[in-house]
Amino acid sequence: MAPEGGTEARDLELVAAVRAACEGDQGAYRLLYDRFRAWGLLLVRQRYGELASADEEDILQEAFVVAFAKLHGLEEATSFGKWFQTALLRVCMRRSRSVAAERDLIRGGRAAPPPPRLSDVAVRERRIAIVRDLIEAEIAERLDSARASVASVLYRFRRRIRLDLLTRLSELAQEARDGP
Repeated sequence: MAPEGGTEARDLELVAAVRAACEGDQGAYRLLYDRFRAWGLLLVRQRYGELASADEEDILQEAFVVAFAKLHGLEEATSFGKWFQTALLRVCMRRSRSVAAERDLIRGGRAAPPPPRLSDVAVRERRIAIVRDLIEAEIAERLDSARASVASVLYRFRRRIRLDLLTRLSELAQEARDGP
């Protein structure tokens, strides 16, 4: 059940947050995100089971982006939970289709599977890395994802790999200094 309200005060708070978000109030976006994040995560886990936390966050982030982008179309502010749930389910459906598209890309020989060292990287990050030679717009189109979401995933992927490499280089340098 969506954390819609139950009390008049919570309903008024929700209506005020939705109205303020429609006017661009960043604090109102944060309030809506904080109020519906745990519930959205529960819905994602019900649909997919346990995923890598990065995948769960990507799904939630994309759903919030979609819900917030179309917030002006929400007729009843107290229905934000249902509005968000619809956005979340649509993102989940696109994600399912993009997994199928990824398999087609791999089977078609147009992209190689990720190197084994990337096997611990989140599923969504691996999918993006598989088609890494494509530009962001083409990746978004092929995976039926928002371009901003793809850019975000690529950024986090590159940052994570960079940090992993820097950590490993530091460890190797320390080993070299310590000697055999």
